[in-house]
Amino acid sequence: MKPESSSREAQRASELAIDYRNKGFQVSIPSSPAESPEFLRRLHYIPDIIARSAEENLVIAVKSRETMRDLANLSEVAELINSQPGWKFVVVFTNPREPSNVNSRSSAEKVSQLLEKSEVIAGPDAAHLEASFLFAWAALEASLRLLPETRKSEKNPSTPWTLIRDAAMAGHIGRDEAQSLGRLLKIRNSILHAGNESPPQASDVHVLRRVAEEVVQVATRQR
Repeated sequence: MKPESSSREAQRASELAIDYRNKGFQVSIPSSPAESPEFLRRLHYIPDIIARSAEENLVIAVKSRETMRDLANLSEVAELINSQPGWKFVVVFTNPREPSNVNSRSSAEKVSQLLEKSEVIAGPDAAHLEASFLFAWAALEASLRLLPETRKSEKNPSTPWTLIRDAAMAGHIGRDEAQSLGRLLKIRNSILHAGNESPPQASDVHVLRRVAEEVVQVATRQR
């Protein structure tokens, strides 16, 4: 793990610990498998956070974009936790790192790589589906930055909604698609900020992939 990723994850874990304590949970941050619930110790897994309450008990993993691939190794952990009465495995993602160069440009190759990652990491459980969704969303944003209106501007739009709105106004995506992407943007924000939106569905990931691929085709034709 890169030091910057570790730092962001540690900061996010600290913020979550405070949030859950304020919600009435008993919160602990284990430093060894011995501090994990007994049923989890045989897997030698150390959660980032354990939050307990009278209503539910949560084992929380904090991941960044750089460590999403680690989720592929947590299937057994997630299955074991979710099989325990009153326990739930939760994955929370850090805020995405801002690019160091605001003038950096997306490329069709980058979009393709992100779409491939979205497909590779996809799985039947919620954690893998969320990771697949976020990679597909990243591909969508990268594709929208390929459009002529974005590339000609001195500075790339700073928000995902600006990208979607401008693409719709230019006729590159339909109004219905823009509204659908607006709904998916709320899900994206909920995943990154531990919100209360309904989790993404496989159909949502397919929508993001399809729109990203179509936008790349539009951008390629207009170069």
